[in-house]
Parts: sequence; structure tokens; C-alpha cells
Amino acid sequence: MARPRYNIIYTTLLTIGMLLSLASCVRQDCNEELIGDGQDLYFSLRFRVRKAHNQNLRAQEDGVYSINTDKTDKEDYVKELRVILLQGDEVKKNFYFRALDPDSHSPNKLTTGHNEVSFKLEEDEMNIYDMMIIANESSLRTSGRKDLSKILPAVTTRDEIKSIALNTYGIERKVSSKFYVPMTAEYSNVDMRKGGSKDSPLKLQLPTPTNGVELLRILAKVELIIKDCVEATRRSDGKFDCSWIGPWGFDRVVTIDLDKVSDETPLFPANQYSSLETSSDATAVRLSQEVDESSVVGLDNLPDDGSIGGVYLLDYRVRFYLPERLVAEAQEADQATEMKITWNYYPNPWDSSKKEEHTNQVSFVRQNEKADDYLTTSATFAPSEKSVYRNSCYRIAISPYRADFRSLETRRDTF
Repeated sequence: MARPRYNIIYTTLLTIGMLLSLASCVRQDCNEELIGDGQDLYFSLRFRVRKAHNQNLRAQEDGVYSINTDKTDKEDYVKELRVILLQGDEVKKNFYFRALDPDSHSPNKLTTGHNEVSFKLEEDEMNIYDMMIIANESSLRTSGRKDLSKILPAVTTRDEIKSIALNTYGIERKVSSKFYVPMTAEYSNVDMRKGGSKDSPLKLQLPTPTNGVELLRILAKVELIIKDCVEATRRSDGKFDCSWIGPWGFDRVVTIDLDKVSDETPLFPANQYSSLETSSDATAVRLSQEVDESSVVGLDNLPDDGSIGGVYLLDYRVRFYLPERLVAEAQEADQATEMKITWNYYPNPWDSSKKEEHTNQVSFVRQNEKADDYLTTSATFAPSEKSVYRNSCYRIAISPYRADFRSLETRRDTF
């Protein structure tokens, strides 16, 4: 009859042991500092967009390259981040952060006042790492039509990451205000041998002007400025009605054709010429019959106290993205991306039966000496001045509304 008594004792001791074990786990999760686990384990990264070196054409305002402030084009928007830590060729840690854009309701969203993410390493993981960072990975698929957001969580080597190419076919048709531009950054030998606490993580110091992460957009942007083409007329409520000017010989049809656009682009910069796989896009951009007021330059800056019926002549901005296209000088004619701008006009504005066409062929000529500073050139790799560089902006102004269309030349204000 003694056996049940021993069973009760053993059962009681086992139960007490389990409760003590559970209490220890709960205590560790709730308050790591109390048991000595949590100090010096946390790190944080500060973020901004990398300077484009082209007269602030990709800044939110003069000299500002912040995160999640460009509400018009959303060029600096970051909705997701991936931070990969490596040693040698091997991936050691793979962190993913989501719901970071200012339109989300997450407390983790990145803003001007809160542009950091933090992560934790275990004690035996404290070391020196290389770091690869990807923003907005779900915006594009790979050249093999696979979701990048499904590939990156499973990568195990640096070579795997470096071999990823993105499918950029038709990228010029993406609406910029609805598209989050993928961005990358890469740093070597980042010291993570000692961190901070959860409430005060150590801010990692990186070799950049801000000591933080500077994200490089993988795409270039094109801004076509059509001069003096919109009339803004003030209404009685103080707002404006916008319309294309006319008649004055202009048929209100402007089209943009693109030729030799890269179908794929490496996720991370590569010191090699672009793939020969290209495509052409006839009528990539076409002005609509209605004026898109968000594209009218200066409409928001018109004076509030003007008279009713007052008319202002304004410019119109067409913007789209282009993938990187690195070509050798000897291959410019066959491989460099080009744009053709076409508009119709009437030589005699009072005779609508005679309509003619004017075209202008534009190359994307680099006039920014630091456009290629993310690359390492060499005797065997020296991209042409007509290459398209990631993170650059090409601003081109045309004036198709002047009287003498036969002698009209496109003014190229590329930086």
C-alpha cells in the first residue's frame, strides 16, 4: 500500500519542478534585465535615402533626403525592410520589418522623428558582420517571375543574394504615387560585439555622412517638363480650373516612346555591363485629355488673393521610372536607352485640316559626375556617359507651344 504514497510524492516533486521551470521562462520573457539577459544585446539602425548628387532633383526639399516624407511621388517611402548579417559568404541572421510606411497604423512606422529599427542578437552571436539591406522587396519580382519576398527569407549565402536580378519589364508604366521603389544598401565589417539595452539600443555607426543607413534606389527617375502648356483659371471659390492651352497650333497629343530598356536589373549594384535583353515600349506615356492637377508645376504656390478669372500659364510634369542600363561606349548606338518625344501641331492654327508631327530623339546623357559613385570602374568596366544610372534623375524640358515648330529644339536639362 506504500506505492501510491511514493507516487504522490514523485508527482508532487515533478509538478513543483515544472512550475519552477515555467516561472523561469515567464520571468525571462517579461523582464530580461532582472536575470542578466538583455543588457548589451540590442542594436539600432537609422535610415535615410542616399543623396542623388544631382542638384536635389530627388530630394524632398533642399538638401533633405529623409524617409517617408514625399507624399506626392512616395519616392522615399519604405514600407518594409530586410537586414541580413553575413560572415564571409554565409548568412548568419535575417531580420524582416514590415508596416513601416506612414500610411500604416503600426507604431513601428518610420517618420522624420522616428527613422530607426532595432534588433537583438544573442550573447554567442555578438561579432563583426557584413550587412546587406533591402527595402520594399515586395514591389518587384525576380527575372524568373518569382516573388522576391519568398526568396529572400531562404537565402543562405552572399552569392545567392548577389545573383538576384529583378524583372523590370514595363517599369516605366508604374504609377509613381502607388509604387514603392526598391532600395538597397551594403556595408562591411560592422562591429556588433557589444550592444545596448532594449530601451536604449546601441546606434550602429556606419561609414556614411550620417553614420546611418543610406538607401540607394535601384531605379532612375525621368521628369519631362512640358513648358507653358497649362492655363490655370481662378474660380469664385479661390480654386483653379486647369486646361491645356490652345489652339495656337497644338493638338494636345504628346507621346513618349522608349527604346532599348533593360528587361532585368541586378538587385544589388554589380560592376558589370547590363544584360543584352532589352525591350521597346511604344507610347509608354501619353498625355490624357484631362489635366492631372497633381502634375501641374506650381499650382499649389499660386497667390491666394488673385482676382476671379485670373489666368496663370504653368508647366506640366510627366514622371516615370527607368531601370539601370550600363553600356560600354563602343555599344552606345546599339545598347543605350533612348526616348522619342512626339507631338502633333497645326502649322496654321486656324486650319485644322493640316496637321503635322514633330519628333525629338533624346539620349540620357550623364551630366552628374557622381552618378556612378556606387560602382567601381576599371580598365575593363567603364560605363558610357549615355548609361542610365540607378538613383539618378533625368530632367528634360520641352517647349512644343512656340510659333516656329520647324526650328524648335528640345532643351535638355539633365543633371
